[in-house]
Amino acid sequence: MIKLLLLTTMLMTAGAAFADPAPFGLELGKATLTDAKAKYRLKELGINKYSNGPMHQVQPGQISFEGLRNVTLIFDSNQILSGVLTTFPKGRFNDLNDGLAQKYRLVSKSTPFVGDSEAKYVNGQTEISISAPHMSFELNMIYLRQELLSAFDAQSSAEQQAKKNREDAQL
Repeated sequence: MIKLLLLTTMLMTAGAAFADPAPFGLELGKATLTDAKAKYRLKELGINKYSNGPMHQVQPGQISFEGLRNVTLIFDSNQILSGVLTTFPKGRFNDLNDGLAQKYRLVSKSTPFVGDSEAKYVNGQTEISISAPHMSFELNMIYLRQELLSAFDAQSSAEQQAKKNREDAQL
């Protein structure tokens, strides 16, 4: 009986450890556009060129989180949440980074005295990045599912190669 209880506890804990993040109550990879509309008033922003799904902005003032300036939700073509883009004042970097460090596995971190501060974390199939460019007054905290990140990387590489080919053709 004790072994069964221990095994059940371990399985429940392991499942939670590999679940994707749920920023502002919307779990990446599971929450739908319908779920988001039920929770927040949204403003449609168009179709994301990487996910081929809709993008929506959460109307300001609906999320009680100090300093939160902007929240953009990116859905895939099946209207499943694939990304969350947020903007905060740059002064919140340490607080937010500490909070992320308590919940997620750190992949990389760079916080020089002068320069860009950034950190990357992973959880489940999601990468969480926080970046505060040196000459900016804002920081970005971004949650991206691996599929969206891969699509972004592939499209960016293709665009860079096309640009290089166009420039080379002009020489």
